[in-house]
Amino acid sequence: MAVNQPPSRDGGYVALKILVSQLPESTAELHILRHITETAPTEAAKHVTRLLGEFEHLGPNGVHKCLVFEPMGPSVNSMVEELPQFKPRMFGMKVRYPLWMAKSILKQSLNALAFLHRNGIAHGDFQPGNILFTLKDLCSTP
Repeated sequence: MAVNQPPSRDGGYVALKILVSQLPESTAELHILRHITETAPTEAAKHVTRLLGEFEHLGPNGVHKCLVFEPMGPSVNSMVEELPQFKPRMFGMKVRYPLWMAKSILKQSLNALAFLHRNGIAHGDFQPGNILFTLKDLCSTP
């Protein structure tokens, strides 16, 4: 799909990010997302949330730029508390991923950072709340 086109109406799910109306036409985030989409779309799909499209919406506070993304799952930060071994959670219990899972998350995160750096991009807020799991099948997600 072209970056400047709204998503198709094929019944698939998307996530929208609506920017405040006072922002200039092209923010740094949007410039970076366009750059990634144009220069390395196949590799980007392995590492970062893909920008599927963008459009403008006229609202009561002005014109809002709307970004269309593929849907993503929960963050690494929030998902750790959903692991079965932490339910019920007892007072003082340390909540951590099992070592094998933590290593996998870290390896994939470092691959994503390496991809960004190869494309001249530095992530300014790399932390567990900004690392998201992918969803295999959104229809089966509770």
